[in-house]
Amino acid sequence: MEQALNELIAFLPRLLGALLLVAVAGLVAWGARFLTRKGMEKARVDERLMKGDAKDPSAPSLTKAVSTAVFWIVLVLFLPLILDVLALQGLLAPVTAMLNDILVALPAVFGAIVVVAAAYVVGRLVRVLVTQALMRMGFDRFGERLGLSSAHTSTSAREAYNHGEYAGNLGDHERAQVARAHSEEVDGMDISTTPSSIVGSLAFVGILLFGVTAALRLMGFGALEAIVADFIVFAGEIITGLLVFAVGLWLANWAARVIHAGDSQHSHILGQLARAAILVLAGAMALRQMGLANEIITLAFAFFIGAIAVAAAIAFGIGGRDAAHELLERWRHRIERDDMQPPLAH
Repeated sequence: MEQALNELIAFLPRLLGALLLVAVAGLVAWGARFLTRKGMEKARVDERLMKGDAKDPSAPSLTKAVSTAVFWIVLVLFLPLILDVLALQGLLAPVTAMLNDILVALPAVFGAIVVVAAAYVVGRLVRVLVTQALMRMGFDRFGERLGLSSAHTSTSAREAYNHGEYAGNLGDHERAQVARAHSEEVDGMDISTTPSSIVGSLAFVGILLFGVTAALRLMGFGALEAIVADFIVFAGEIITGLLVFAVGLWLANWAARVIHAGDSQHSHILGQLARAAILVLAGAMALRQMGLANEIITLAFAFFIGAIAVAAAIAFGIGGRDAAHELLERWRHRIERDDMQPPLAH
């Protein structure tokens, strides 16, 4: 009994020292969390990333998540000191090894965060530059040149007329409510969906993916890096294929317009045939560029051409049946007449 009491008395200073370290760790962790939260709130991180949802209580808060993570990281860093004071060597060794691994990985993680952040900033800048440059070049009217926006224009005009007629039948109070609802709807929209903004967003995503690839390489995640790299290659092939098809669509429409402008009696039919042929060729080239199976594309193209040839042969055979019958009859009469003539005497 006396020995146990002596051991307890000898352990009390260690216990008090551990409690003091716990208090210091809690104070330091609380201070680090407070400074982190205030710094991120001053930088308006949530407002910049969540675009208006930061004031929603149910929306996830990056500031809160990061400050909480900082709090627990500081507590974990104090854990080996507390275990050392308590002389708990059995727990101290694995905890120390774990912290050493974390500290060794921290430079790579920090470098990866810096790379992704730099890619994000550069990507946003490039998105703005690309969008503005394409808008000034008239890229948003590219769909009109391809003949893709006539239906959209008529639909938009019809909708505008219906909205105007509906608004004209409302009172002042109802108009104010409709205007407020429309304003909230516009404020909730993320980005415009013009062709220029879409290309700018694609440029932003591409730069961000390259940053993610470099970050994964820094952290030693070779398998994930290979997956992201393969996705980048596949996305590049898809975009290139779409560009090839867009060029083919433009050439098809141009060829159809040129043929339609001619004085030929069948210019309309010839223009549509030329347009269809160019579109089929452009589609095959685009699919091949996208990396799809070349054998499937070749067979599909061959079947299409073969079907056209068979259809043309059937149409020619049915349409020219009478002419072919008359031609065969003339040949038969000529052969019979030649057979009925006596042979010449030598």
